[in-house]
Amino acid sequence: MVDERLELKRSGNRLLAQRQFDDAQKKFEELIRKFPHAPEGYVGLAKVFSRTNRPEEVVSLLEPVAEDIDYAPTFHLLGDACRILANRGKREFVDRAIEYYRRYHERRPDPVSLFYQADLLAKKKKDHEAALSCYRASWDLDPKGRLAYNGILNCLRRLGREEEIAEYKTLWKERKKTT
Repeated sequence: MVDERLELKRSGNRLLAQRQFDDAQKKFEELIRKFPHAPEGYVGLAKVFSRTNRPEEVVSLLEPVAEDIDYAPTFHLLGDACRILANRGKREFVDRAIEYYRRYHERRPDPVSLFYQADLLAKKKKDHEAALSCYRASWDLDPKGRLAYNGILNCLRRLGREEEIAEYKTLWKERKKTT
């Protein structure tokens, strides 16, 4: 017999996949009510908010519980929501997005979260040295990742490090040959 917690999660995810957002929201809210310490309800509800373009609600839902549930997807969803808000001109969310992506990456090394972190550091904070470090780490995890490669080149240009640009272009060609 499937336990109630798992069944609510599956049902909510099924409804979410079918884009039945109102019904999915109800399932995840029920999951939170019945199992307030389980991360699945919060993550599911945050996904509903995210897919219905409500990043403020993602932040309001997850920030108060993120530390207690300490679940990697929570930090990624928070990073995404804060990045969206930062890109909408709400500068107070830049540092929060960077921090949430960093915390996600601590739990699950991932080139995408590193890329987003680097992108925010470069574009919003103009910290090209820190961004370069994140782009490099992202590219190390995904050696054929063109976005991270381009980020590296852009940071090196801004830092005036032309010799390193030539080295990375050579490295890019070598990596492409191995496909």
